[in-house]
Parts: sequence; C-alpha cells; structure tokens
Amino acid sequence: METGNQLRVVDHIVRYLAREARVSHVFGVHGANIEDLYDALQRWPDGPRGVIAKHEFSAGTMADGYYRMANRPAVLATTSGGGALNTVAALGEAYTSGVPMFAMIGEPPTGLHGQGAFQDLSGANGALDGRALFGTVARFCERVSRPEDIAELLPAAVEAATGERPGPSVLLLPKDVQRETVELTLPARPVPVAAPSELPPEVTALLGSGGRTVLVAGLGVAIGAARAELAALADALDATVAVEADGKDAFDNHSPRFLGVMGVMGHPGVHEELTRADLCVLVGTRLAQGSRYGLEVALDAVPTVCFADQPPFSLGDGRGPLWVPGRLRATLPSAVAAASGRRGESRRVLPAPPWPTRAEPDVLSSQGIVEDVHAVLDGASNVVSDAGNASAGAVHFLGAARNGRQVLALGMGGMGFSFGAGVGGAFATGKRTYVLAGDGAFFMHGMEVHTAVEYDLPVTFVVFNNSAHAMCVTREQLFYPDVPTLNRFHHRADIAAGVAAMFPSLRTVAVTSRKALRDFLRATDRAEGPAFVSVDVPVDEMPPYRPLLDAFRRTIDRDKQEVA
Repeated sequence: METGNQLRVVDHIVRYLAREARVSHVFGVHGANIEDLYDALQRWPDGPRGVIAKHEFSAGTMADGYYRMANRPAVLATTSGGGALNTVAALGEAYTSGVPMFAMIGEPPTGLHGQGAFQDLSGANGALDGRALFGTVARFCERVSRPEDIAELLPAAVEAATGERPGPSVLLLPKDVQRETVELTLPARPVPVAAPSELPPEVTALLGSGGRTVLVAGLGVAIGAARAELAALADALDATVAVEADGKDAFDNHSPRFLGVMGVMGHPGVHEELTRADLCVLVGTRLAQGSRYGLEVALDAVPTVCFADQPPFSLGDGRGPLWVPGRLRATLPSAVAAASGRRGESRRVLPAPPWPTRAEPDVLSSQGIVEDVHAVLDGASNVVSDAGNASAGAVHFLGAARNGRQVLALGMGGMGFSFGAGVGGAFATGKRTYVLAGDGAFFMHGMEVHTAVEYDLPVTFVVFNNSAHAMCVTREQLFYPDVPTLNRFHHRADIAAGVAAMFPSLRTVAVTSRKALRDFLRATDRAEGPAFVSVDVPVDEMPPYRPLLDAFRRTIDRDKQEVA
C-alpha cells in the first residue's frame, strides 16, 4: 500500500472517504479496471467496507437506500464498459430524487484511450464518451487524468454530491492513474453549519398572517434530515400535514395532524383540507405532476410557499409558488420564527389519520399483505417498496413506523430498485428491513437476495406473486380491451421453491393464506439474517392508483350508458 511516505491514488481515495466523508460502505461489482480500489479497501485499516453486489444497478440502489435510511453517503464503485453502463439507471434515480451518492468508475489506462481498448469510455477517436454520458445523470462528473488531480477532484466530487442541491457525482478513474503513487495532502472537509437564513418579506408576511394552513412534505425532508424542523413548523403554523408518496415518512403518520398521501396514490382528506386552506406550504418538494394529480384546482386557489433546493413546478395557471431556496435545516427555523407571530385563533379539531377500511381477513390481497407487514413492524423497522402494485399498496395502506424509514423510488421508478435498496438499508441501520416487490421486479433484480444471504443481513423479502406485470395488465384491460394481453405470464413460477433450492440456508416459504403469512412474519421478525416469502395474489385486483381508478369509473359509466 505505501512506498516510503507516498500512497497510491486509490489509497488516498480510501483514506479521504473514511476520515473526511464519513463513508463506511462501498457498493459495487469487481472488475479489472476497478480492482485496485477494492484492493485498497481490503488493505486500509478501519476503512470503508467493500460490498459486492450481483448487478451494478443494484449496487447503485444499495448506495441510494443506504443514504435514505441513514442520512450518510455511501459509494458506488464499478468497472468500465457494460458494468459502468449498468449504473446509469441507479444514478438517474439518485439524480432525480436528489439523493447524495459518490460513484467511482474504472477506465482502461490513459495510454490506451482512443486506441481501441476494451471498454474504452474516453470519448477519444470515436470511443464512447463516459464524461458526457455520466454528466447527464450526475451533478458533477470529471476524469482524473493525472494522479495529482485527485487532491482537487475528490473533495469537489464529495461536496457536489452532498451540497445544497444534492445528487450523484462521478469520478472516472483510469487504471494507471489509480495505481500511481504520489505524495498528497488532501484538504480537511469543512463541517457544514446550517445557520438560520433570512426569509423574503412576502414569505414572512404569509407565514405570520394566520388562517388555515396545509403543509406538504416531500422526500427532501428526509434527504435533508429535517423531520424535527418540519414538525416544529407544523406546530408553529397549527397546520395539517400531507406527504408525497416517496416522502411518506417525512412526518409522523400517527399524528392527529397527518392528512395522508397526496396525488395519484393519495387519500381524499388531502383534497378536502386544501379546499378550505388559506395557505399551502411545500417543504422538501417541487410538487411533481403525480403529487398534484386531482388537486390542481384546489392548489391554484391557495397562496403557496415552497421551501426546496430547486424551484417548484408551476401550478395550473402557470404561476409559481414563492420559492425559498437553501438547506431545510437552515430555512425552516426561520419559518418557525415567522409563524410565531401569527394572529391567535381557536384551535380546530384536527382530522383523524386516514387509515382506509381494512382488507377481508381471510382473502389474500395486496392490501392484506401490507396490513400483515404493518402488524409486525416494531416502530423502528424499515420498509422499501418497488414500482407497481406493491408500491401503490404500501403507500396507501401502510403507516410509516415512527422510528423507521419507508422508502419508495419515484425519481425514475425503476422496477427492482427495492432489492438493492433494502440491502443497503440493512447495512445502514442493522434493523429488520422489509422489501415489498412484485414477481416482475424479482425477475429483474431479485438475485440480490444472494447478497443478503452472503452478508447475513436482516432483510425480509415479500414477493407479491401474481404471475404478471399486474399494473400493465390493468392498463391493458382499461385502455386496450380488444387486444390480447402481453403482460400475463403463461408459465407460473414457483418462486419460493426456486429461491429455497438456490439458498438452502435461507428461511423461505410460499403462503396461500393470510394466517400463514402472519405466522411466518412473526417468526422471522426477531430472528437473525434474511427471510423470503412468496405470496400468491390475484392479478386482476385494482391497485389504489387514482388514474386507473378514474379510468375504471369512466369505463363503468360508459358501459351503463351503452346498456341503457
């Protein structure tokens, strides 16, 4: 590792990550052009732990899930070529959702750039341009062309990932540069101080004006570790609180102030409260289209303030809310101070939390599965749900644990995200983490079950097995009823039997009743290591997803008119 008082570039990287960036885990897939970095991880005392995934996309989602669970950055490190390209979807999710992530991607030696080298990403002489490619899904992307450049580029990449507008950053590392020994002094990383910031006068006036207020909390609250500041603002404003689907755990779901989820997977109480509001305050959200769905008219009618790291999206009439940029832990205390001068008003009776009608006790359904998972959560467990019917059920029917996390990736909504993210979350917290995913997502990235087994992680994988891409089936039935389906699987897979055969030590079961599911979840919740359960569910159940429910109602109305 050392030659005299010099270090390899990869050793400088590992030392900086451990001492200055507080990184404890590096997720990735080994390969020739990144192997020197993994060698440094193995050799460096008390350095970050290297974790080998089955696929580079899942390695990226492990780093993503790690941050969402622990508010500490993790690293993605993979080799060149196809391995590098496999990271794009994970980087795109982190970019769109604003999740800090630092990626290091190996390259062939600089002397071979543009010379037909295997997996060349240099952009030279017709080669694929990795800097241009990854620059579109990262806040920062640079190639370390000389060993001494790491002293400037490594701190810059870490700061770009964790700055006021967080997201992924990428360093491209040629193999020869990684192996060079050089004497460097990397600068100490300054400790960020979230000093209260001054609000624009018009924002201060609105916050202090009194009246009925609805807070809308998004993923940015969790990313910015600002839950306590959000709760203080809700108290100061005497506000009710709605959350976005991917920010459901931003606010205590058991509080009497809690209204539920906004938008496409949301609860009706949000619309009712917004129509009566005198002020709407967005916190940690730009209010994307899926969150606005069905609420556009109500939002247009109420003055709105937005605390977020990027400008909010315009509302229906083209105007934008008043925007307060900056870190939430700096801006929200100023908002609390402004709200403390509100005119007195009688405290109203706040609505009860929006728990829907419970599922049939003896019928297996997505709602029933989610209710049974909820019953075993101990207040500190984590839940990660995947795209599709599984996520719709979790968002609508599962209350977030008070001291746990509930994670859903809606930046790009990639299927299979939850398998890697659940593994990353278990590494981050050491707590039991539940992964809720459909069989389609399992077939894409479910082999990360092997990673959980290898590292003996407390992850329970719950697979909704309906032998289909079920939400796509629902869309086919609603919008293309005269065309044969492409999304039902003709050969039903016995997923649990396959997993049990691959991993004999893994506690694995297939269940066909809610009682069997509850018994398995209770038996494995307090146990060590991973568990896997496959649950047969009907493919034709309608998910709690408003665009599909609205289309279904229109179909029923049309059929009634045709019969009449």
